[in-house]
Amino acid sequence: MSKQVSLKWQIVFMFIPLVSIWAYYRIGNLTNGILLNILLVAGFYGVAFLTMFITTLIFDFDKPDEINMANYDILSGSLMVVLFGFVIFVYWIKIRYMLKWTREFNQKIS
Repeated sequence: MSKQVSLKWQIVFMFIPLVSIWAYYRIGNLTNGILLNILLVAGFYGVAFLTMFITTLIFDFDKPDEINMANYDILSGSLMVVLFGFVIFVYWIKIRYMLKWTREFNQKIS
């Protein structure tokens, strides 16, 4: 019979890249965990490419003499905030589902 899994350790394991796969395996949600990670990574790269696309639309890099560097600094700073915010969102989603699935697992075996 399986033992209950600690929520605290599951959250700690989630922040360690390869150990997070093992944390999903421990609660029997390996497939869902891998799919969640793939979707979140794809979303992160989608946001990154979208921000690069917006940057190239706003600035015409073929004419570097006409680029206003003050606007470039403001835009690059705001894009960094967007990407950092998305990283926080990704970890919030991962924590939420790890807690949900671990609680379900612990209820199932008790």
